[in-house]
Amino acid sequence: MRIPASGNKKGVLVIHGGYDSCMEDFHSVYRYLIKRGYEIIAFEGPGKGASIHKYHLKLTHEWEKPTIHERYYLRSTSLGA
Repeated sequence: MRIPASGNKKGVLVIHGGYDSCMEDFHSVYRYLIKRGYEIIAFEGPGKGASIHKYHLKLTHEWEKPTIHERYYLRSTSLGA
């Protein structure tokens, strides 16, 4: 999920929950940060939130597998520059 900043843009923050959380848990944090000029990129790990319902991904402790793809994506865009 990508949420654009409001006002003067200060930077981009990548946020993901831990083992037992999903993107919705951080709703108030997102609102606070975008009002202060930060763009938010949020994602859920396998087996959490939409990833389990939409993509049928199983819960795993191997978070390096999904997060490496997020890093590759960021590097391939102007966000990673």
